[in-house]
Amino acid sequence: MHIVSAGPQHVPDIIEIWKELMDFHEKIDPGLGRGEKGHIHYQKHIERMMDSERAQVLVAVDQGEVLGYSLAILLEIPPILTYSKRGFISEIAVRSAYRRKGIGTEMVARILEWFDSQDINQIQVQVSCKNEIGYNFWKAQGFKENLYVMRKLKPE
Repeated sequence: MHIVSAGPQHVPDIIEIWKELMDFHEKIDPGLGRGEKGHIHYQKHIERMMDSERAQVLVAVDQGEVLGYSLAILLEIPPILTYSKRGFISEIAVRSAYRRKGIGTEMVARILEWFDSQDINQIQVQVSCKNEIGYNFWKAQGFKENLYVMRKLKPE
């Protein structure tokens, strides 16, 4: 298994893995379900990110099969806080059949190397409070709780 920068040939597999990730999230929180044409918009987004110097899209590939992908982004806010340059791991997703084999951990290591090369000292992730699997994964990677994000959905 190798982790490489994603190319256009990987996009269809990334979209399929993204769909699996979003379907998982919808089961634990319907407010996180994907829209009817969400995959079309996500494809445009991931292609923009692949072309951006401020983002890194990686894929885990084994014998030509894409097992997982990640998206990491460089963020910069006005210098009002100590850390104005931040890294944001938007997502890491691994096909369900290949989880718990160290692929996600290896992708995190590659992302952290990239952030280090960009002089990033603060890295953020977001995980749904209902996603115990994701929460435990990020804790195992050394991440700690920092902010609470709250929402209110209007009744339909």
